[in-house]
Amino acid sequence: MRMPAGWLASVGAGHGTEGILAPVPENGHGFGLGFVVRNSAGRTPLPGSVGDYSWAGAYGPYFWIDPKEDLYAVLMIQGPANRMYYRYAMRQLVYQALS
Repeated sequence: MRMPAGWLASVGAGHGTEGILAPVPENGHGFGLGFVVRNSAGRTPLPGSVGDYSWAGAYGPYFWIDPKEDLYAVLMIQGPANRMYYRYAMRQLVYQALS
């Protein structure tokens, strides 16, 4: 199958990510072997450390590992409509519990 010219450039473009916390370099994130990796401090409003990494499933499951804090967390939910709310809330609550 032959792909149209310019299709590869559009794959990495931020499609509809304005106003949400997308795992893009502008938010201090990158990708590594299937995980979102935080590679810059102070660019995302989510708590965490440089070097933490996470994975999120389409219908709600989520986990992250923060090696600096010696921490991992797993969220097992099945709620596609409100998964982002619970992911962000869980992250806030876990880091608040540490301080």
